[in-house]
Amino acid sequence: METGNSLFSMVRLKELAVKMIEIGDSPLYAFKMMFYADFYAFKSLKRSITGSPYIRLDYGPVPDNFRALLASLKRDGRVVEKSGHTWTVNKKADMSLFDDEEKRVIEDIVSLVKKHGKSKVLELSHEEDAFKKTSPFHAVDYKLAATLKYPKAKR
Repeated sequence: METGNSLFSMVRLKELAVKMIEIGDSPLYAFKMMFYADFYAFKSLKRSITGSPYIRLDYGPVPDNFRALLASLKRDGRVVEKSGHTWTVNKKADMSLFDDEEKRVIEDIVSLVKKHGKSKVLELSHEEDAFKKTSPFHAVDYKLAATLKYPKAKR
C-alpha cells in the first residue's frame, strides 16, 4: 500500500512535481498538492498517479524521495530556486504522460488551489487522517485516502 497500487515512476513524479511547483511556486506547497493528487487518485481511481510513497514531516506529507526529486529537477534545469522557498519552472510539465482520469484528478487539485490558495492546502493537509495518524518520518498509508476531507468528491 505504500505506492498506492501503482508502480513507482520517477518520470511521472517529476512531471507532477513540475506541474505543482508551477502552481504553488514552492516545493513546500507543491508536495502537499502532489500528496492530494496521489491520494485523491487512489481514493477515486483505486491507484495513485506516481506510485510514490509519502512520508510525514512536520510541514505535512512529502514524497519519500523528495530530496532526490528536487536535486534531479534542478540538475535538469526544469526548476530554479529563486529565493528561499520561491521556485520557478523553466519547462512546463509533460502532461501527455497522464491518462484522462489522472489529468482530471490533477486539475481538480489545481482548481481547488486556485480557488482557496496554496496556504490553505498546507493547512488542510495537517487536518487529514493521513497526517494525524502517521508518526513523524513514517510512510503514510494509502488506505487513509478513504478519509480524505479535501477535495470533496465530484465523481
